[in-house]
Amino acid sequence: MSGRGAQREDFVAPPGGPATARGLWARLNSHASGRRSGDQFNIYICDRFIVPALTSGQQRDIGAGRLLLDQMTRSFIRAQLGYRFAVCRDGAEALAVERAVRAGSLPAGPPYLNPLWAPEPLIYSVPRAEVPTRTARGCYPVNSTYSRKIR
Repeated sequence: MSGRGAQREDFVAPPGGPATARGLWARLNSHASGRRSGDQFNIYICDRFIVPALTSGQQRDIGAGRLLLDQMTRSFIRAQLGYRFAVCRDGAEALAVERAVRAGSLPAGPPYLNPLWAPEPLIYSVPRAEVPTRTARGCYPVNSTYSRKIR
């Protein structure tokens, strides 16, 4: 929620000073940039829309640094998404509205990206290798996580 603790005077440009984006406008500019670093919304967009649609060629290009996920996220956001907002009296009201929407109170149901009660994520585990046995000298194999420190 943008501007949670902001007051009306926080959004007034000082006389003679430059007008800078704050609150909601700063948040929307951050989202529109497509940069995933520090922006949870952009991470959600990339994880849920960009990554599942990647071709094997695009994956190779990303691995080689020829294609950037941030650029793909930016393009997707600018081409496919729009923004709406509601003006509230204060942060408490805004938080109540946010929680109600995330809980699914709108006719469309809960939001796709950030519902209040998200389904349990699938956790994939890598099969654990057997614990290595000691060699004749009492040491574990060198590549083992149980190796002794070299003195």
